[in-house]
Amino acid sequence: MKLQNILVDIIYPPKCYNCHKNLHLGTRPLLCENCKVKISAYTKKCARCGNEFRLKEGVLVCDTCHSRRHPFDGVISAYFYKEGIRDTIVSHKFQFASNHSPFLATEISNCILDFISEFTQMPDGIVYIPSHKKRLRDRGYDSLLEIAEIVSYNTNLPILDNLIIRHKHVPQQSKMSLSARMRNVRGSFKVTDKSLVKGKSIILFDDVYTSGATTRECAKVLKRAGAKYILIATVAISSRFMR
Repeated sequence: MKLQNILVDIIYPPKCYNCHKNLHLGTRPLLCENCKVKISAYTKKCARCGNEFRLKEGVLVCDTCHSRRHPFDGVISAYFYKEGIRDTIVSHKFQFASNHSPFLATEISNCILDFISEFTQMPDGIVYIPSHKKRLRDRGYDSLLEIAEIVSYNTNLPILDNLIIRHKHVPQQSKMSLSARMRNVRGSFKVTDKSLVKGKSIILFDDVYTSGATTRECAKVLKRAGAKYILIATVAISSRFMR
């Protein structure tokens, strides 16, 4: 229990982000035990398909996602995208609520550390899904970078800057169908220098995995450039993947 957390909590009494129940001073992350169990998505199984991971060439892979059908080797997420977590991510992303960054970064950092503890070859670093410069201008800040920087600090994995850029501006796709989302993001990403990607083991980081269209497109471009391994790690994943 950190003293700084207790001091902050004396001024701003902690409440569960999900159900708003009062919490003990110093509680981190800000979730009650009931909500942790209720919305936790991390089980050491692939969050996308539910299959067990196995060790292959020093890293854990999901056999389904590692197949030719998917340009990534598995998906892990901290939470299901529902209830208070959804509201917290939305306000962080669209309403400049940067005070949510530490909370959103804490549990996925723990999941990444737990997951890679079984690796014999550590990942080279974190690549977060880049936003187009126009969207960054419109929002005024890079909400995902704020979370990624904390995850990088917590896990001691460097952010691999400038490996990939989003060179095509596309409409918001939250209300699009899956097929429309896939078309919407096609051709959006570009690797800046293939020599920086070749042979790399990458944690591809995003805030939410819903349809998987964006992360899939980004992973596809990285794999084509020679990335050896890509694990998608997100703060939350759509509740349709609940089993």
